[in-house]
Amino acid sequence: MSDPAGFPPLVVGTDRAAVLRLFRPILAFIVVVCVVVTLAAVTIAALLGSLSGFGLGLAGAASLLIVGGYLFFLALHTATTMTARAAAGTVLTLDATGMRWVTPQGSLDLPWDAVDAVTLRGSARRRVAVYRLNAAVSPTSPGVRTDIRADILARATKSGMRLGSVGLDQPLDTILAATSAFTAGRLVAR
Repeated sequence: MSDPAGFPPLVVGTDRAAVLRLFRPILAFIVVVCVVVTLAAVTIAALLGSLSGFGLGLAGAASLLIVGGYLFFLALHTATTMTARAAAGTVLTLDATGMRWVTPQGSLDLPWDAVDAVTLRGSARRRVAVYRLNAAVSPTSPGVRTDIRADILARATKSGMRLGSVGLDQPLDTILAATSAFTAGRLVAR
């Protein structure tokens, strides 16, 4: 096999257009449902208010107004997530020494020895690569550099670091091939 140190680093960034294509229909659906629920609440309040008085109309529409409020905050959270994901920039760098993840929680540098396996999940269109970390990985492990909180890193160590195929500027197959090449075939996606 070729020497992994001779390969150039693979830098994986965000494909802004793909992220927006993914989130826009979801955001539009939430906004439409929010408007429909709010209009239904106003209609119910008006009907009940005209028949039985203001208090009963308000009480009848209260649950729909609460649902509308939750949907508004869900739409706001989805828009914030979409904006953060679209502006993420570099999310993963692979080289001969290991991998560098950049997440909303912080950055994580891992040597290849800290990764035990790579598994694939999902369907052909929306695959997810899961990098299974050694159970002993912690912020104080040799070669590990991170500014992620210890409890978040422990959760990632338990469930693995996930990398979805949607919204990346490099195909997932290229990332998996680079992983295999940099580890001299030790980490092959299964």
